[in-house]
Amino acid sequence: MKTILALLAMTTAAHADPSRNWGGSSATLSAGPGTPMAYVDFFNRLTVVNEMFMAFTLDLGGFEVAVDVDHGPGDAPDRYTITPPEGFIAVPQILEVEEGETGRVAIYRADGVGA
Repeated sequence: MKTILALLAMTTAAHADPSRNWGGSSATLSAGPGTPMAYVDFFNRLTVVNEMFMAFTLDLGGFEVAVDVDHGPGDAPDRYTITPPEGFIAVPQILEVEEGETGRVAIYRADGVGA
């Protein structure tokens, strides 16, 4: 667990960015206080995009979280699907965020989940 926390705490130029911005909307991966291990925060702004679907990875010191974005048409909410690394779960895994609103997904260790 200390190793995971150390990975979450450090970022280096050798890794991808922990945040992604497009047309005013954003997704940011940040370290949690221990439980949850991390958060992914979203801000959905009404944007004009060429692609209705986007996929990217957020990286915080080697801790990578995959994000898929389905842009809703017009002012419909956008849908975010979060896939954490093996051994972790996203709560919720799928999140809809209205235009102009924010949303948060928590990343937990999967140990003991469902027991």
